[in-house]
Parts: sequence; structure tokens; C-alpha cells
Amino acid sequence: MLRLGEPSTYTCPDCHGVLLEVKDGGVQRFRCHTGHAYSAESLAAAVFEGIEDTMWAAVRALDEGGSLLEQMAGEFQERHDGDGAATLNDRASSAKRRADQIRRLIMGEPTAD
Repeated sequence: MLRLGEPSTYTCPDCHGVLLEVKDGGVQRFRCHTGHAYSAESLAAAVFEGIEDTMWAAVRALDEGGSLLEQMAGEFQERHDGDGAATLNDRASSAKRRADQIRRLIMGEPTAD
């Protein structure tokens, strides 16, 4: 594999293996050990698509976690544990606030916090 090119500081967006930088007639290309290949432009597009996907996954996880904490808080309230319910509601609000911040960043909107 090292005969193809020099190891770069980048990882493959598909398999997360090290990308080799391949010089082919002056054109910069990248290839991983499993065969995924990229031009500099397609690598940049794939990297930024992966970043956005990861950010949306964080939004979903925070929203779901916040909903779960709210549900748990309701159960604590039914058991007359107001302090426990308040703690869980605070954590739920914090999770949902973080999800909203990330959502606004993805959408290019100003963040309040």
C-alpha cells in the first residue's frame, strides 16, 4: 500500500482507515487500504457531510434523552418525589436546550446561548 502514496493525516469518511495521498500526474488524490478513493474536492464534501450527519445524530440523541428524562420525572412526581422530578426536569431542559443550539448551528441561525 505504501507504494501507492504517503500516509496523510486524514481518515477515510467511509471506513475510517488512514488515507494515503496519491500524486497522479500532479493531481492530488486519496485512497484507503480498502479501496475507497477521493479527489481533494470529493474528500472535502464527504468529510463535511459526515460532520453534518454527526451533528444531526447529536440533536436526535439529546432530544430523545430529554424526552426520556421528562418521562422519568413524571414517574418521580407520581411517587411524590418532587426533588427527584425537579432534578430530572432540569436535566431534560438542559438536553433539549443543547439540541436546539446544535440545530440552530446546523441551520445557520444565531444561537441564543
